[in-house]
Amino acid sequence: MKIRVKEKEIKEGFKNIICIGYCDLQYLLYYKGADFYTVGVYGWKADFYKINNNTIISTGYQPMGTIRNYEINRKYDDKARKIVCNNNFKYETKIKKLDNLLKKYIDEMMEV
Repeated sequence: MKIRVKEKEIKEGFKNIICIGYCDLQYLLYYKGADFYTVGVYGWKADFYKINNNTIISTGYQPMGTIRNYEINRKYDDKARKIVCNNNFKYETKIKKLDNLLKKYIDEMMEV
């Protein structure tokens, strides 16, 4: 269940806010549920996926954050798509592979 928060709470609570566009990491985050969301006067703005106590991913129509790299997003989502769409992998295997890929993604994004 997602918790509604204000952008200020995200900014104060997390040092690293990775900003991605709507559906830019749809395969990498395929089995993850968003932890938080924000709304504005016109409705839903963004979902937030907590990675650790310092890092969160923001995605949506109006995501926030200062860490951006569209090439890295595309690279990792392409890799994740191959995992999600591979019918030879069991569900548990897909989860493990995507978790490992997400860790590599975060590491690479923190180097940018």
